[in-house]
Amino acid sequence: MRDSAVVADLQARLDADYAAIDIHYLEGRLTEYIDASASLRDRAMAIGDTARAAQIVSWMTAAAVISGDPRSEEYAAQAEALARDAGLPVVLARVARFRGWLARFRGDPGPMEAAARGMLASAEAAGDRQAVVSARRALGEVLLEQGRLDEAQETLATALEMSRQIGEVQSRTELLCGLARLALARGDVESADRFATDALAGVRAEDLVAVSLAREALASVRAAQERDAEAEAGFRDALAVIAPTEYRERWADASIAYARFLAPRGRFREADQILGPVELWLIDRGYTFRRAQIGAIRAALPR
Repeated sequence: MRDSAVVADLQARLDADYAAIDIHYLEGRLTEYIDASASLRDRAMAIGDTARAAQIVSWMTAAAVISGDPRSEEYAAQAEALARDAGLPVVLARVARFRGWLARFRGDPGPMEAAARGMLASAEAAGDRQAVVSARRALGEVLLEQGRLDEAQETLATALEMSRQIGEVQSRTELLCGLARLALARGDVESADRFATDALAGVRAEDLVAVSLAREALASVRAAQERDAEAEAGFRDALAVIAPTEYRERWADASIAYARFLAPRGRFREADQILGPVELWLIDRGYTFRRAQIGAIRAALPR
């Protein structure tokens, strides 16, 4: 009895310490997050808590993938082994999603959809409504990127409705931004404005990825409305807030969005200067994603 009470106390302390390091993730200090998580993983393993260790390492995998850390596949394999031992299909599905990200960065977007659908099935089977919202968001983003607008609309709208029903906030901004992008793709600027404005109004200030996404979404709307001064300020802010962090994918996307705005307005040198560091990072990591978008922008620059 005493041993179980001691373990329960250690688990409670572990959970509190893990919650405390979430700010590293939100603010893009991903190396700090990984290092702190590794210590917590070791504490979980020391008390035989494979389930908590699996959860911790799964998010270490995410941090490694989105920062371009070469240890991402090592963490993915470790998380999968722990999740299998602990019988955690939701964690296995989550890690499959992160492996899908890595495959997409390397030029193969195929695993992303399968991983998102697997994550959704696991979340629904577990009855975890917050995980369902996250999975639908992931699937909706994949469908939107593939240009499957009707499917993306249904998926994102359903997730947003559920998010509001259960008071979920972790995916809310991204869902609204996705719906804003979708509305713009359909030429519905009024709806895009509403979604983007709601996204920026409700964003958590400490969630820098969401802040950058929301500012970029509203900037895209302002560009469509030919309110260029407001649009440029938004694109610039979306890039500035994320550039100091280790969120390299978001930094790349914010850079590309700003350069895409500048190039057709004849500001070729600025667009080139923004794209240069992104291209170097992609080459250094062996990633091919976004190269087509960069190529399309560069095709408009004078030779």
